[in-house]
Parts: sequence; structure tokens; C-alpha cells
Amino acid sequence: MNPTQTCECGTLISSHQGRCPTCGADWGALAPLRPSSQPAPPPQLAPNVAARRARERSRLPIVVAVVAAVVLVSVAVTLWAALRRSDEAPPEAAPSATVAPVASTAPDDSGPMALASLSAVAPDGFVGRATKLALAWSPEAQLVAIDATGLRAGVVDARNGGTVRVSFGKPAGSKLGPGAWMGAEQFAVSVTKQGSVAQKEQAQRAVAVGAAPMCTAAQAHKAAIASGVPAKLAVDMSFRFSRQHGKAVWTVSVRQKPKLSRTLDARSCAVIVR
Repeated sequence: MNPTQTCECGTLISSHQGRCPTCGADWGALAPLRPSSQPAPPPQLAPNVAARRARERSRLPIVVAVVAAVVLVSVAVTLWAALRRSDEAPPEAAPSATVAPVASTAPDDSGPMALASLSAVAPDGFVGRATKLALAWSPEAQLVAIDATGLRAGVVDARNGGTVRVSFGKPAGSKLGPGAWMGAEQFAVSVTKQGSVAQKEQAQRAVAVGAAPMCTAAQAHKAAIASGVPAKLAVDMSFRFSRQHGKAVWTVSVRQKPKLSRTLDARSCAVIVR
């Protein structure tokens, strides 16, 4: 295929010799011929257009980053506003609880025993606490007697005249235990309507009963009731060593009713005398 070329006037020419028959241009001054089958080079953009497009391409990542930042800020502001509304919302009122009044545990007695109630003194519990005070008075302290007046239902109402008294002594000789003679100095712990009192005393010689009775005051009282003493009556009780019986005994009596008196074994609660 012969190479072709276009003249300045648009006429196709096929030779570098001569002139253009249309415009008379010198063919030798034209660019070299090229085969007509060779594709033409791609059109070139003007310098200003290429530069503008290059700038646009370089700005694209910046635009994307700015848009993403705006979206993130919008999401953050929305979340912050929602959390603030939830924080400012008033809390639900908790159901009011009814608090039951707490009973006072302060002692009713300002004495050394600090009894919780003077209107219900249990002799058995009183003896145990009195023994601790007696041992502080003397490590050799021996129980001599327990006396309770106005006992009803196993307790004494000291506010209404009932009393409890526990006496201790020191051995006068080498003998110890039940039946041993005590010296004249004794230690007594008692409770009346004024409260509890612990004090040393000078008394007649007494005989020790040794330890606290195995048949407690409450058990002896129940045994006396079972033997015929009316439960509704207040009784006086005394725990001592009986030389007549050769052992420690409980004596239960009802004032002005001697026929209701009972003597009980302090170990077994058995009625000895009625």
C-alpha cells in the first residue's frame, strides 16, 4: 500500500515530488509520508487541560478523607447527645421500705450485772454471772446460798418487789466442797427494784454447798408445781446445804400457806418433804 499524505489544503498526495495540484504547495516541504494502515497517534491534551486533571486527581484522596471525617464527627455527636439525654433523665424512685423499729438492747440495770430487764430475772442465769464476780473477789470463793422471792413462771419480777440473792464465802479451814465451813466474810450479789448490787459482807458462819445445783431453780419450781403447789402462786425458793439431810436441797414455800412448802433434792429434783 502506497504511503499517503495530506496537503495543507486537504488534498491527498502520494509523492514527495512536485506541487499540490490544488493549492500549489511544495510537496517536498511536507512531513514524510506514513503508511495509511498505521494508526494515528492518540490525540494529545492541551497542557492546561492535563495540568487541571492532574490537580483534580491529587485532590481526590483529600476530598474522600474530609467526607469520612465529617461522617465520623456526625456519628460521634449523635451518640454523645443520646448519652447525655439518658444521664439527665431523672432516676426511677426506689420503692420506699418500711423500717421496723429496732428494740432497744440497752440494759435495764446500771449495776454490775447490767440486766436487760428487772421485770424478768431468771435466777439460774443470774447465778452464773454472779459466780464470775465472786471469783474476781476471791479465787477460793465457794457458793453458800441462792435465795429468790416472788418467783413466778421461772422468773422474778424485781420491779414489783421480787428479789434474787447469791452468797459466796471463803473456806475457814482446809476442807472444801459441800458441807465445808466458810469464814465470816462473805460476798453477795443481789438484785432488787433498784438494780443489781455486789458487795462484801460480814455474816455468821455458813456452810458451803459447793457448785451450782444440778436441779436448777426453774426445774425445782416445776417439780414443786407437779407435787401440788399452784402454778399461779408466787413462791419463795432457797438453795442451801442441809445438815439434816446431809446434802444440798431446794426449799419452796408459799407465803401464809405453810402446807404448800416443799423440800427437794438439789441433784434429782425429787421431793423430800412436803
